[in-house]
Amino acid sequence: VGKADGTIVFYSAAGERMRQVPVDSAEIMGLAWDGDRIIAGNSKGDVIIFQDERLHRIPHAHADAIRTVAVGPGGWFATGSADRNVTIWDPAGVAVVTLPQTRLVKRLFWSPDGRVLSLLAVHELGIRQWRIDALQAEFRRLGLKDRLPDPVTAPAPSNARPEVSAIADIRREKLPVRAGETRDDNGLKLKLLWCPPGTFMMGSPESVMNVPGNETPRVEVTLTRGFWMGQTEVTQGHVRQILGSQPWMNTPGKGDDLVKEGPDYAATCLSWGEATEFAVKLTEMERAAGRLPKNEEYRLPTEAEWEYACRAGTETMFWFGDDPIQLREHEWCNDNAHLGDDRYVQQVGLKEANPWGLYDMHGNVAEWCRDWYEKKLSGGVDPEKTAVGSVRTLRGGCWYYDPTMSHSGYRNWSPPDRRYHYIGCRLVRARSGL
Repeated sequence: VGKADGTIVFYSAAGERMRQVPVDSAEIMGLAWDGDRIIAGNSKGDVIIFQDERLHRIPHAHADAIRTVAVGPGGWFATGSADRNVTIWDPAGVAVVTLPQTRLVKRLFWSPDGRVLSLLAVHELGIRQWRIDALQAEFRRLGLKDRLPDPVTAPAPSNARPEVSAIADIRREKLPVRAGETRDDNGLKLKLLWCPPGTFMMGSPESVMNVPGNETPRVEVTLTRGFWMGQTEVTQGHVRQILGSQPWMNTPGKGDDLVKEGPDYAATCLSWGEATEFAVKLTEMERAAGRLPKNEEYRLPTEAEWEYACRAGTETMFWFGDDPIQLREHEWCNDNAHLGDDRYVQQVGLKEANPWGLYDMHGNVAEWCRDWYEKKLSGGVDPEKTAVGSVRTLRGGCWYYDPTMSHSGYRNWSPPDRRYHYIGCRLVRARSGL
């Protein structure tokens, strides 16, 4: 079901509400599902394709609201709009032909065999129909033979699945309904929270006094894939179990004099390479145990994913507001964890969680991200700094930092081979191949 608030809601055959996906800010007016992809049209005339947790948008596909979508065999689909046009699209999402109408398009229907596309128009008695083979013949007569292959014989996308299988997948995978839904189906019993696809403003407002230059100007970021993020930072217990090491005790002058040991304390003195190795080995272990599909992996978050999850829908400097003085009540920073003899990283999950249920996003340990660091923020769709540099990106405040160095947009960096008593990591579980 498409809703006026731009979300799509999945229901089971029994009518049970199973999942809600925010895909747009405009009203979803037309929607169809071929068992593999959801194809939707919104009130702005955009076509939105949702597949494998990715959103693909075709902006301004029509000049007015898309009122109806119909899917045919082999990935073909058709859209009808208030601009009084019907457009037929190939499986790759390329518009092949537009058929002008004299009345507003109300509903489209594509026959199961793919041979007939039917239209119901507003204030029009009866149903208008096109035979696809007749359209094909007309295109060939005009010398456009290659532009309209027969949908009946067009090959299905390589990842197409029967509709029944798609429904079964939703039931089996227990896909999340809302941000913050929890899972711990892994050998570490590491709790992961769902972060849905969405759009946000990354960075800090220039109006904020003394904001670092690498946080401005703000950029708009769209994450087309949802992901699962660790509810807490990786702990000493996790590292011992996966890597069999304890770098926080083997880095003289960097950590062993500023550490308290215990399985629930955040792991520190991890280099970027060790944090990545931890994710790779966890991925291998979970796949071998049959708990992780081959098309998913554990990894470090991108910088954009990290800030998106930290903000959890908020736009203030911290998820709890704009006042850094309040940080000591919500997170571990040098105001409450760098005093007297208690100068060390703390156990995870002891302070308040953000609106999506994530702990220690503004404090305890600074966290490695997957990106190489560059001063300029990257906006756009699924951004990641992949150009090789000399330092990797760090996000989040820590027990060693001042509260003014702990807000949602705060950015830092470090050479990837360095180990410090205030640096750790947090993992995400996501589709492979970002």
